[in-house]
Amino acid sequence: MEPVPLEGWEIELTGLIHPFRVVIQAKDLLEMEQVEYEMILQCSGNGRNEYGGIKGTPWNQGGVGNVCFAGVPLKAILEKHNVQVDPQVKFL
Repeated sequence: MEPVPLEGWEIELTGLIHPFRVVIQAKDLLEMEQVEYEMILQCSGNGRNEYGGIKGTPWNQGGVGNVCFAGVPLKAILEKHNVQVDPQVKFL
């Protein structure tokens, strides 16, 4: 797959943070250190054989595959923009 051009795209951070709103130009992420993690992704939910008309392997309960996630860690973005997350936050 070819990457989508990042020109004009923005990422907005808002919520229980200080400052309350931070807008980042997506193209600026290319200048930051990129990381890549390869791992196993497991789906323990409904099997595809339960749904008619879906293309692909009709597995039963759960499926497993290798995946690769890449990009800039959120921690690095928060540090670069001096964002402080409210201590009451449990999930990001």
